[in-house]
Amino acid sequence: MKRKTRVIKWLLISVSAILLALGYFVIFEVAPRIRSKSEASRDSAIAEYRRFLIDVAPEAQFENDTCGLHTLRVIYKSYGLDPDKKALRFRLGLDTPANPIDPGSTGTLQPDMFRVLNQDGFLYELVDLNDVGSAVTKLLEHLKGGNMAAVLIARRENGAMHWIAVQRVENEHLVILDSLSKNSYLESPDTFTRNMAISCVLVKPSDIAPNSPDSSLTDGAAALFQSIRRYSFLKKQRAGNPVGGEKRNAP
Repeated sequence: MKRKTRVIKWLLISVSAILLALGYFVIFEVAPRIRSKSEASRDSAIAEYRRFLIDVAPEAQFENDTCGLHTLRVIYKSYGLDPDKKALRFRLGLDTPANPIDPGSTGTLQPDMFRVLNQDGFLYELVDLNDVGSAVTKLLEHLKGGNMAAVLIARRENGAMHWIAVQRVENEHLVILDSLSKNSYLESPDTFTRNMAISCVLVKPSDIAPNSPDSSLTDGAAALFQSIRRYSFLKKQRAGNPVGGEKRNAP
């Protein structure tokens, strides 16, 4: 019995020593390497983007549920980044259903979009659409500062959810890059925000890591919740007064 006790004690001491050594290795060796690689990746991304936007055309969409991908791709192109090198489709989880039992539940969700933007050195900000006047002011100031926005909209034609990019302001109208339109087009800021915008995400490069790596999940969840409420509101509004009081214009 005493011998067994000594053996058990020896085993416990040995296992504890191994765990302590492993913990030391993870904390002081592995973690700094991971952190430095993450920081190096973000720094290299920040070094790549251009301070002034490049004028790009919309990307054509030929697949269902890829509007979010094309929206991010044109934003990256506008900042001089190569979206192909960023493997956006894979990193957005575009081909992975949000609901495992529904193969059709694919597409770009805000938590994934925010995570990718954060990893690539971009600052994102979700606009509160409850106050349309303030939202329009914030969006215009952001765009006039040389930045872009990704906006989830209810399409004028059928009310379906669809991601588009807002590139700049021209003649006090928004220049829209839409994967379902061959050319860019103009929208009235107020009409667009009031009748079509479901979720508005301001995007701009940053010299620091403004969003912590863990914030994209909580921020994205908040954006999803806002989108559900906003979409429900727009559906009711559309039923009583169909969207489309102002037609879009060619720039």
